[in-house]
Amino acid sequence: MKVDNLEIKLINTPDFSELDTAEEKKKKTLDHITFSGPALQAFLLVIGLEGISADQIRTTVQRFESVFQNRALRTTTILFTQQDETAPDIKEVLEEVQKLLTEKVGNRFWVFNRSPAHRDPQKVSDLLNEVKKMIVGSD
Repeated sequence: MKVDNLEIKLINTPDFSELDTAEEKKKKTLDHITFSGPALQAFLLVIGLEGISADQIRTTVQRFESVFQNRALRTTTILFTQQDETAPDIKEVLEEVQKLLTEKVGNRFWVFNRSPAHRDPQKVSDLLNEVKKMIVGSD
């Protein structure tokens, strides 16, 4: 698929909690990534913010790191998704994990509102441009 003149291959992975406990799912996920070809250069870790705590975000990032190894975090951007940007706890949760985001992914994270009324193609383009810069910088 092409988005904003950038070739994108999407590999949908199971929930990371499943990868920790189900060795077969972990192997299948890693095989998908391996067989996706040499062009795989970046990870976009998508985390929904509704009803999630800072501890759950930390656990998700730690599980990602354990499955894909530490070096994968150098080319990872985290995309937090939400439906209601007015939820007060979202900002608070992000503030609680700010140190983790800085340490693990160099503060490369975005927050997108999934609501159809808030779709912003420019924000997607900006995210992809950041990913491109990250890839060039990691070579």
